[in-house]
Amino acid sequence: MTEELSVDCADKRLLLWDIDSTLINSAGAGLKALKGVIARRYSADDDLHDIEIAGRTDAAIARSILQKYAVEPDPATVAAFLDEYLELLEEFLPQLTGHVLPGVREILTRLQNRPDRVLALLTGNLRRGAELKLRRYGLW
Repeated sequence: MTEELSVDCADKRLLLWDIDSTLINSAGAGLKALKGVIARRYSADDDLHDIEIAGRTDAAIARSILQKYAVEPDPATVAAFLDEYLELLEEFLPQLTGHVLPGVREILTRLQNRPDRVLALLTGNLRRGAELKLRRYGLW
């Protein structure tokens, strides 16, 4: 059975896609949501210039923010922060003028119809965050 599976996969190419700045531009919805959580929790107007965001997972970003505000980033606290983030992300996405990047719809349509290609996401976004962003722009 393993040999049969490997033969089936041998002729396929796995194409992995990031979301932000690869498939879409969300007009800063994620950053706005992070800042919103900070404003709610700590009454702070933080531009997050000192927090590395690009290329990191949402959970890693949340841990860095919590540490900045001297909060122990234990799993429950990180989860609560991320729940608030997702709530605000869902609120902000429709308010902002983001868009699908040029050529993305066309290339995804062409590739998804090819039996020799497998498309998947490889992103630091939480699954729910990825769904919210991609659904907003008709890519989910």
